[in-house]
Amino acid sequence: MVAVYSVLQMIRCLCVQSASSIPPSSALSWTIFMFDQLMTYLLLSVSAASAQSAWFAEQGSEGFKWAKVCYLYEKFCQQVGSGMFGAFVACLALAITSVISAFSLFANGDYVQ
Repeated sequence: MVAVYSVLQMIRCLCVQSASSIPPSSALSWTIFMFDQLMTYLLLSVSAASAQSAWFAEQGSEGFKWAKVCYLYEKFCQQVGSGMFGAFVACLALAITSVISAFSLFANGDYVQ
């Protein structure tokens, strides 16, 4: 979902000649801001859940009687770690996009209170 949203945003940015063509107080600006926030939080929650699952795969859990599995599947666990690193980098990039979106919305002070 986040990737599709990002591609749609990129297409929208390429099709619109100027970012100033969208007034900061418009419904489209608010929609973009809200979806930027939503996608950032969605990716962050998915990344955190996958990090917890990877932790259990690496360390196991005595309480749940889960064994460590990364010593059996080392290459897979390394790939999972790389993928999680990429997910957190993407989350950081989306957070920066959200800050830019918020700045463009609130910088002029034209927002509806």
